[in-house]
Amino acid sequence: MEVEKMMDTLQKQLQLLSKRAQKTQSVRELAKISDSMANIAMAIAHLAGQIRFFSQGSSGLASRQTSKENSTRSHAG
Repeated sequence: MEVEKMMDTLQKQLQLLSKRAQKTQSVRELAKISDSMANIAMAIAHLAGQIRFFSQGSSGLASRQTSKENSTRSHAG
């Protein structure tokens, strides 16, 4: 699946950035690496959310929303 390939690529990029961060002494370079790692982590989280959504399908999403609404009602009262 193309999404899995993309996730794998992003994880490899994170590993490379981590190794680079361990070697650098420059605070400015570390800040750039940190920003890149944060962007990659957000992309991974977004892809993971899409995978969950599409693997559950719309019926799974509807039942999850209903249970969340019921949970909110029981805690509110």
